[in-house]
Amino acid sequence: MKTSGKVILGIFLGVILGGVVFFLNSTNPYSEATPNYYENCNFDFIIPKPWYTQIPELKKMNIIEDVTPYYVTGRKLSYNGKTLDIDLFLFEPDSNIDITAFGTSLIKDGDSKLSSENIILDERAATNLGVKEGDKVSVTFGDKILKLDVTGIVYQNMFSTRPTAATLFMGHIKSEIEKSVEQLAYSSAYVSAVNLSEAENYFNNKYVAMGKVGKRSWYENDDSYEYMKKSIQNTSVAKEITNVSQLKANSTSDYTEATNREILNVLISVIIILVLTIAVWLFNISLSSQTFRNDIRLGTKVSSVINKFVAGEFITVLIFIVFIIFLKKLYSPIQFYSFIVTVVISFIIIFIVTRKKINRVYEQIKKEKKNREKVSD
Repeated sequence: MKTSGKVILGIFLGVILGGVVFFLNSTNPYSEATPNYYENCNFDFIIPKPWYTQIPELKKMNIIEDVTPYYVTGRKLSYNGKTLDIDLFLFEPDSNIDITAFGTSLIKDGDSKLSSENIILDERAATNLGVKEGDKVSVTFGDKILKLDVTGIVYQNMFSTRPTAATLFMGHIKSEIEKSVEQLAYSSAYVSAVNLSEAENYFNNKYVAMGKVGKRSWYENDDSYEYMKKSIQNTSVAKEITNVSQLKANSTSDYTEATNREILNVLISVIIILVLTIAVWLFNISLSSQTFRNDIRLGTKVSSVINKFVAGEFITVLIFIVFIIFLKKLYSPIQFYSFIVTVVISFIIIFIVTRKKINRVYEQIKKEKKNREKVSD
């Protein structure tokens, strides 16, 4: 086979593999919500719209370890000419950031310390803007553009549909928000529980999001106030309790299923590589048999004939590997390295088969030559 044919064959094998793996991956999308994310969360629940007076009350409950409220406002985050729509989480200065989605346990780079002059980004926001720890980003509040230092980058916030960031609810930010509270998309709180089952029962059956109810002084009488509290318990707001332990269990199950499917996909792909490469080269051996027979008859050393043939396979395998590297983004790490190892194994198998085949032909030719010599004698 000519060099051009070897290159074409290598690309052909690469295209076949790439198509197969792309199809397998499309039926098994990689789950970003791996168990590690939820396991690293230092909170157990996210509760909707607590009134500020509820926070100290919740903290006093013997089933609750800690509570950290937060507010969210939609903002445009800018860096180096790029702008991104984000959900900006605002925490009170005395907040325990470590029990939030921006805590130390979820930090990828930097740390979770917040001040009025810095900000924490989740990895979606950081990646989209091309930001790293130590960079300055801009966010607009009112007529002022704030320059905030990126003090840390956390894993993707799985509890938000948009990229997220966090800073403190103080200074210019607080004064601007208080001018128009409507700027807040919602308020909520992270809760760390001492007793998960009792806390779950309380939040699902007894908790009232008083942020939706407001002050008693807003109502004409106690009946109106209590009626509003009961009404809130029957609305969708009361059902917006996020149970992280349940998410952790579901994610572990989903991740296990995705992992098992990925292993199956790797096995299928590996088998395809082995079968395809070996079958193609066995076919090539049969096509080239007359060529290496003639070489041997002309006195070419068997080792030289073997090397000549294997060199062709090596070129094809090399092109094949380059193609796999080019398509590396299609594969998970386990897939990528499995394919490389499989290609190498297929090369070794073909080398062994080729050597045996050519040696066998050599022995046949030697035998034929002896027989002819006997006949001539």
